[in-house]
Amino acid sequence: VDLQKKNSSLFVSGTKLGGGAQDFVVNKNGDKGYVSVYKSYGNTIVVEIDLLTGSVKAIEDIKDASGSLDYDNENNLLYIGDRFMDFQTYEMHIGVFTYDGTRLDSLTDPEAKGRQPYSIRIVNGQPYVFVSDYQTGKLYIDYADDEKDGAEYYQDSKLAAVNGKLYLMERKDDGTASLAQINLISGEPVWQKALETGSNPY
Repeated sequence: VDLQKKNSSLFVSGTKLGGGAQDFVVNKNGDKGYVSVYKSYGNTIVVEIDLLTGSVKAIEDIKDASGSLDYDNENNLLYIGDRFMDFQTYEMHIGVFTYDGTRLDSLTDPEAKGRQPYSIRIVNGQPYVFVSDYQTGKLYIDYADDEKDGAEYYQDSKLAAVNGKLYLMERKDDGTASLAQINLISGEPVWQKALETGSNPY
């Protein structure tokens, strides 16, 4: 998008990406972009785009990147939330990965089971990962897959990072919702405001 001329042109097509663009982040240098690409239900890959040439490269071994993307500018790492489900056993696999431009590393045990990553945001080099099974949710600071850690919240809550602060949009299954600013050390709300009854901020 050219902000001065107020027009736009196609840069990389969905055909070249391999599906529909779902999420998009850019690295610190502004020369590489990362897109989660929806191919089919349970099959969302991640591709790296060279923002100078438009060339596309798939990041291997990510199965369902619908669990969010964010880029850590302090440590030059891409964070990927993988919500892979084994449709033979219907077990939900936990997958939080980092990618440094060449190597993909898992922050979780490949055999771990539990609530999957749903929203990831990095604040001051620190990862915050919200996990959800669409009924309950938990916010982890410096993600670990130990279910006793983390602050409890409701189902599919989204995180936003603004000017070094972290915010959470919490949605309950009864249709009520709230917005909260999060304490960066405890994961608990600093303040929380209920939204209009019956509203759905999703």
